[in-house]
Amino acid sequence: MKKLPVYILLVFFAGAQLSCKKDLNALPSNAKVEGNVILDQKSAQIALNGVYFQLAAVATYGSIPSTYFAERHEDAGGFMSGYLAPGFDDGLATNTPKYDGANFVLPMWTNFYQVVNAANGVIAGITALPAGKIPDSAKSRILGEAHFLRAYGHYNLLMYYSQFFDTTSAYGVMLRKEFVTTTNIVQARSTVKESYDYILADIDTAITNAPTVTAS
Repeated sequence: MKKLPVYILLVFFAGAQLSCKKDLNALPSNAKVEGNVILDQKSAQIALNGVYFQLAAVATYGSIPSTYFAERHEDAGGFMSGYLAPGFDDGLATNTPKYDGANFVLPMWTNFYQVVNAANGVIAGITALPAGKIPDSAKSRILGEAHFLRAYGHYNLLMYYSQFFDTTSAYGVMLRKEFVTTTNIVQARSTVKESYDYILADIDTAITNAPTVTAS
């Protein structure tokens, strides 16, 4: 009989551990995280809108909500080609850009990978949905747009940060094919040929599934 309290305590602690493990493994009910973001067509569309949000490079200028689309997607190419004249010495006009961390080199790199990563999140989330959770037509359209946006991000990275002009070069894009986690964040560059092949495969998917124009 003296051992009975010990057995009771052991059962109690075992049950407590199982309960804690269940609670710790449960997705949070008051926050959206990977695993509970995309649940149906509406949430899938919201997630896709988030990719476009990254594409627009939304931030604040002073305290005013603004977009930095021109700086991230238009200005640098204009400076390098001679169509625009920069008012500051960042090296773009002579095709020797400086790692200034403020104007172009780092912000563009960061923004393009933000687009790619957000697109990967949409692709993974929709692909994991059980059959019937979203109409096939909507699923194909959203996946088509996400693949196009991923291709766009990778293409810009290829043009600005790799030896895109040499298909035999080992210095292509660091292709992000999955949503970034702590287990896959460290990654080597792909070759230029591998980069082109992956981008073109995404474009083919977009051509097949994405609409020419969407108002969503």
